[in-house]
Amino acid sequence: MKDRNDASINSPADNDPFILSVLDRTRRIWEGNMNFSGVLSAAAVAGSMLASGAAYAQQDTAGLVRAMNGIASSWQAISTNGEVLLISCANGKFAGVRLAPGASVNVDLRKTDSLMNPFVGIVQIYGRYQFSSSQQDGSCYLTREQARSAVVPWRDNDRDYSYTIYYQLNGTEMQLTNGNEVFVNNFMRQPGQPQVDANSNWLHVFRYPVQ
Repeated sequence: MKDRNDASINSPADNDPFILSVLDRTRRIWEGNMNFSGVLSAAAVAGSMLASGAAYAQQDTAGLVRAMNGIASSWQAISTNGEVLLISCANGKFAGVRLAPGASVNVDLRKTDSLMNPFVGIVQIYGRYQFSSSQQDGSCYLTREQARSAVVPWRDNDRDYSYTIYYQLNGTEMQLTNGNEVFVNNFMRQPGQPQVDANSNWLHVFRYPVQ
């Protein structure tokens, strides 16, 4: 297989518009298929996030530090527990991907020179991407439950990768905005929408409350 690289949650997160928009926009940008109007729309979203950062600039950064540490803890738990991210395959079937146990996670919060975007959160992970089934070979599962609980030899590319993931402040949340190419290919450039459970660690690595 090719390398692929809370605030309050009251509804199923598998249709979370923020997560869907991040994955969709990132996928289309990397594939070169976003048209000019799409770029303008993405810029508008980014502008909103930058304004949120500016509003926070004069406040105590302790909440941002706690949020980034929470994001790092969620990534570590995903690896340690082998937590599965469900994705959609063709014909309504499902596959599971995960960050293999044993990954190392480091986190940083950097102050920038920007007045509009004064903070950037960075998570760096060294670990292995694995998948339980593949749309390419027709091995996807009929139900979410089967994909989530499948006891099969997890497949990988027999190597570890260095992932860099970026976060920005948007309102009262630190939200995942992008990553290096190997992270985008492995975890964000999926054939279908993600199936993310409410209040799960996977949800918290997409968006984490600042408190």
